[in-house]
Amino acid sequence: MRKLARGTANDAASKQHRASTITTLKEQFKKVAADTSHVAQAGKLQGKALADQVKAEVERYQQDIQPSIERIQGNLNELSNVQSDMTETKAKQTD
Repeated sequence: MRKLARGTANDAASKQHRASTITTLKEQFKKVAADTSHVAQAGKLQGKALADQVKAEVERYQQDIQPSIERIQGNLNELSNVQSDMTETKAKQTD
């Protein structure tokens, strides 16, 4: 009888230990899931901040080079006009 009682007590203790372990694992899993969610959100915020920073740098760079672009376009227009003038002069000379 004692062996049966001891076996039943051991079974009960074992079941309680398993239940406790399962509960602990569930709680840990929930915490890991919550932490993962927070990390993902932080990553998205950092990614957005980085994208915004890159966009601002590109805009600043475009503003910095805009005068050079305009000067180059002006030079190209002037060269085109000179080329046209030279073509016209050549055409008049051959007439």
